[in-house]
Amino acid sequence: MQSPEILLSFFVVACGAHGRIFNHREKRYKSYPKKLLNDDPLSPLCWDATYEIVLALTRHYPQIKPETVGLEQLCQLILALPGFEDDSGLAHEGLLNDILREWYEESEVLNEQ
Repeated sequence: MQSPEILLSFFVVACGAHGRIFNHREKRYKSYPKKLLNDDPLSPLCWDATYEIVLALTRHYPQIKPETVGLEQLCQLILALPGFEDDSGLAHEGLLNDILREWYEESEVLNEQ
């Protein structure tokens, strides 16, 4: 039997609908079907769901430009997001830099459209 990750990758390719989640252990993005992503604004967010955090930041703070945000301010913005329920002590510089970089990249894509 194939691993769930291989089957999940097949589903993503077959359906064409996907989202990206950064896997900090493997230092790379993984694609998942959108229906597996956190589309429900009331379901809890955690530090592992960096792409979902970026989407929430974009949705809740459209007036803020990511390039003007420092790591400390970013941490406070994330902790203030509705539905964020993870431990603030788990945030570290590398994780916050990854989120900030992804937020910047997403904002660039949105600005191009």
